[in-house]
Amino acid sequence: MRQVNASENFPQFRKFCKFPGRFRTSPQLRNPLVGPKCLHNMRREALSYEQVRHVITETIPLLSLKPWRDVPLFALLYGTAARVGEFLQIRARDIEIQEIGNSEFLVVSLITEKNRRKPIRRVPISIEKENWITEPILEYVDGLEPDYPLFQLSTRRIQQLSKKYFQVHPHFLRHSRLTHLVQIYNFNDRELVQIAGWTDSKPAQVYVHLRWSDLAMKMISR
Repeated sequence: MRQVNASENFPQFRKFCKFPGRFRTSPQLRNPLVGPKCLHNMRREALSYEQVRHVITETIPLLSLKPWRDVPLFALLYGTAARVGEFLQIRARDIEIQEIGNSEFLVVSLITEKNRRKPIRRVPISIEKENWITEPILEYVDGLEPDYPLFQLSTRRIQQLSKKYFQVHPHFLRHSRLTHLVQIYNFNDRELVQIAGWTDSKPAQVYVHLRWSDLAMKMISR
């Protein structure tokens, strides 16, 4: 019997896999961080502001073995809408308090990964309005050396922790934060570019998921 080369049947195999339901990956072979369940969670609607707040203030303190680290970790990751690669480069010196218009802001300097024209961006978080985000960050940073990396974790470890607490990939927290900046603070495309570190406003179509009810309410408010 002639031995069949696997490459000969690859086109047929690829065609076979196009039909839904025919090809199932064994659960043991699935990556839990990118498997069907996680992809299902990457839904069009972002996590609600209340959901994120509840997880950071209530769920993580209950589930985490290191709440003193994980609470400020996800508060900062969400609050800055940073990419994980940018987030891991934050040092203690990159976080400062500034007063603008009689209000205090936590200002975080981020190294922008995908915008060479603006390699550094500064993201403000209101201490007055979002104390649940800023307070654990300030407590964690207090006393650290300026050049000390805030979180010495791998990208994969952050993915695992995000899946554990939020049931989503950490990049989805970026989606959610940008959505909330539109819903709560009425940010426009140009302002989102400043926060997200984009080169233009085109990614807003992918990153910002407005519910139809938000659009309806905006029409009523006019």
